Amino acid sequence: MNKVNMTEGLSNAEVEEQKRLGNLNIMTVKVGNSNKDIIIKNSMTLFNLLNLVLAVVLFIIGSYKNMLFIFSIISNTSIGIYDVKSSF
Repeated sequence: MNKVNMTEGLSNAEVEEQKRLGNLNIMTVKVGNSNKDIIIKNSMTLFNLLNLVLAVVLFIIGSYKNMLFIFSIISNTSIGIYDVKSSF
């Protein structure tokens, strides 16, 4: 390739030659994670797994009042999902 003058750039003929050779300057931009990825990343955490196990144990032994912490886990996960989705 010829040395290019950085102040003038390529001539039209040089541009067409580069296009013909397949040397295009195309950028691909990934916007962000898919909705599925965002939900999985916010839902499948060690913290949520531990709380789910505790909730199952409490459900089995019949201590339903002590399972109210599940609502804070659900709201925390929902806020995390909403926060990530609204930042795009």
